[in-house]
Amino acid sequence: TIEEWRSKIHPADLEVAIQRLNDHLEGKIPIYTAEMRYRCKDGSYRWILSRGLVTNYDEDNKPLRFIGTHNDIHERKLHDIANLEDKRRYKILFDYSVALICTHDLEGNILNVNPYATELLKFSYDELVNKNIADLVPEKFRKDVINEYLPAIINNSRAEGILRMLAKDGTIKHLLYKNYLFSNPEGEKYIIAFAQD
Repeated sequence: TIEEWRSKIHPADLEVAIQRLNDHLEGKIPIYTAEMRYRCKDGSYRWILSRGLVTNYDEDNKPLRFIGTHNDIHERKLHDIANLEDKRRYKILFDYSVALICTHDLEGNILNVNPYATELLKFSYDELVNKNIADLVPEKFRKDVINEYLPAIINNSRAEGILRMLAKDGTIKHLLYKNYLFSNPEGEKYIIAFAQD
C-alpha cells in the first residue's frame, strides 16, 4: 500500500518522494523517479533509485495500479556524499587560507581566486577572473611568464619559484609559488596555483 511504502522512506526524504509521486499522479511527469533512503528489514537505511508509473485507472480516471522498481544505489550515493564533503572541506581551505590560491588555464587566464588573493592584490574577484596572469606582473617580467613559466608547468606538470605581481595600488608583491597541472573529469587541463607573500 501507499501507507506501507511511505512508512519505509527516511523522514528526511519523504517530502520529496511524496511530491514526485503527486507530480506523476497529476500527470506533470510521465514517470515517477526519486532517490531516497529506504528502511531495510534490519532497520538500517539504504539509498535506492525508485521509479514507477500508473498502469491502470478507474472510470473516474483515478489511479488503480502502480508498478515500479527499486534499484540499490547506496554505494554511489555514499561516494557522492563523500565527494560533497571533500568539496566542502576544500572550499573552507580555499576561502580561509592566508595564502594566495587561484586556478588558471594553460594560457594563463585566471579561472578562480580565493578571498586572500583579492585582499593581497587589492583587486575585486570580478577584476581578477578572466585576467591573464601576465597582465598582473611588472611589464619587464611578462615575457618570462609567457615564455618560461607557462611552458614549464605544461611540460613538467609543476612549477615553482618567485613571481612579482602588481597590486591594483601599484605596489609589487613578491610571491613564492608552487603550482601544479591538473585535469578535470572531462580531461580539460588547468593549473592550481599556491603562493605565499
